[in-house]
Amino acid sequence: MDGRPERDERRASLFAVAAAWAPVLVTLALFAQVVLRGVRPALAERARLERAAAVLDERHARLRAETDDLLALRRAHADPIYVERERRLLRLGPTR
Repeated sequence: MDGRPERDERRASLFAVAAAWAPVLVTLALFAQVVLRGVRPALAERARLERAAAVLDERHARLRAETDDLLALRRAHADPIYVERERRLLRLGPTR
């Protein structure tokens, strides 16, 4: 019978320690969940979007250059002097 009260006191003290550390452990568990399920996927998505943005920037630059070339050609064809020079070159044929 002497061992029983000691065991009960140990259980009570373990329970008190566990109860005292419970808020800390719950906070750490929530923090770990936020990091693993929130931050990590968000960082992965940001990296994916940055790669996609680089591809789109390259495509945009290429299309912008092509558009500028086409606009210059359109302006040239709207210029009567350019059109006349082109017509004369076509009449003369290839140069030697």
